[in-house]
This record gives sequence, C-alpha cells and structure tokens, in this order.
Amino acid sequence: MSTTKIKLLHAADFHLDSPFEGLSAAEAAARRDEQRQLLRRISEIAASEKADAVLFAGDLWDSDYAYLETAETLCRELENIGVPVFLAPGNHDYYSPRSPYAKLKLPENVHIFKSAEPACVPLPELGARIWGAAFTSPASRPMLSGFEPAREGTGLTSW
Repeated sequence: MSTTKIKLLHAADFHLDSPFEGLSAAEAAARRDEQRQLLRRISEIAASEKADAVLFAGDLWDSDYAYLETAETLCRELENIGVPVFLAPGNHDYYSPRSPYAKLKLPENVHIFKSAEPACVPLPELGARIWGAAFTSPASRPMLSGFEPAREGTGLTSW
C-alpha cells in the first residue's frame, strides 16, 4: 500500500476582533489591524509552503461579533489561499445562526464544520478525508470521545 504525503497548514486561536479591553481605542484598533495582517500572512505561507489544505481549528473569531473590514479581509484571504480550507468553530466562536460563520458568504474552497458530531469531507484529489466538528455552544461535551474514522474500503487517508 502506498502512502500519500499531504502538507497541511494548521492555525488556531486567532480571536479576530477581540475587544482588547485593556488598551486604548487606538491601540485596540491597531491590534485588530495586526490580526487582519495575520490572515494575509497565512495566505502567503500556504502559497510559499505549497500547502494542500489549511485547517483553522477553533476560535478564529473572539465572539459572535465581527467588524465588516475583518470579515471582508477573511473572505478575500481564504479565497486567495486557493486550496481547501476547513473551519472548525471553537468555544469562543461557536457555530450558531448568530455567528459570523453563518452570516458570511465564504469562498467555495472553504468548508465550515457546523455540528458537534464529527463529519467527514472527502478530498479524492488528495487521496484523503478531513474530519472535523464544531462547538455549537460555549461548552461542549468531549467531541472525539470514542470516535474512530472508518478506514476500510475507501482508499482515502483520514486526517
């Protein structure tokens, strides 16, 4: 059996649009701008490292509030990545009808996990499957307790 090598770029805990309550309004705005620049940097790293997929694992947003400028930057940079992108909402940015995830028109290369139950997204062009889950409230039971992905008969590697 041959093994497929896949290059994944993983990021987590960006906490976009954090209020930065301990800072002045100007300092907080500067920190939020730095966060937006980080999104551009992730796009650049994905390209330079030739990533096959990008995984954002939890707390991309700090809450269910998003500045328009941040949302526009996020959508643009996720599209610029040009490979499959997977978003798994965390406890600060859990998936709900009020979350930025539900409100944004994200590019076609982006998949959002919307359920606390693990779900699979096949990537046949890579010979792989990406499994993920989402927080759907600020607290969650252990999502992967007892979870084992099906491995037989698919010809795909699970990640």
